[in-house]
Amino acid sequence: MGTDINCFKEYRDRAGNWHFVAEGPSSRNYNFFAWLADVRNHMWGEEMPVLAPLRGLPSGVSASLAKRCDPDDIHSASYFTLAELRAGWERTKDLEVWFNGALDPSNPDEKLAAWLDAPEDTRGAPPCSYGSCGPKNFRWKQTVKELIESSYLELERFLAATAKRRKLSADDVRTVFWFDS
Repeated sequence: MGTDINCFKEYRDRAGNWHFVAEGPSSRNYNFFAWLADVRNHMWGEEMPVLAPLRGLPSGVSASLAKRCDPDDIHSASYFTLAELRAGWERTKDLEVWFNGALDPSNPDEKLAAWLDAPEDTRGAPPCSYGSCGPKNFRWKQTVKELIESSYLELERFLAATAKRRKLSADDVRTVFWFDS
């Protein structure tokens, strides 16, 4: 069973009311979930830095969004503005995260052999998927940027489009999200 994100975009009008815009990106990227909300964190190694502690659902959500949220079916709800998203990215994108994995020595591979010969602290991601290479343990490190940049950019662009179109500041556009399993 997997974990899915439910992500929504809202904007704040001049009177301070929040309005639903659209449902957002919903890719299943557990490293991104860890960064956004500490969900599915340290699955493969060290803990991923987290954008911000969970806040729960914000007060004043739009009526449309309130109808979509069943508190019995969700967990790890939170929100942040476009400004907070960008600041968190700048603060954490260059941090390194160590991962643990395994490989199968009975299935030699030249790329994998070369990768294993490299000093541990200089390795990027292995040339196989996490944990699916077999029984021999190994470690590697990657930056937050390498791990989640495409998911970050998808969400950042999703929010920025509304800010630009409606001529709003980055503090007046937010994403509200939660997870279900």
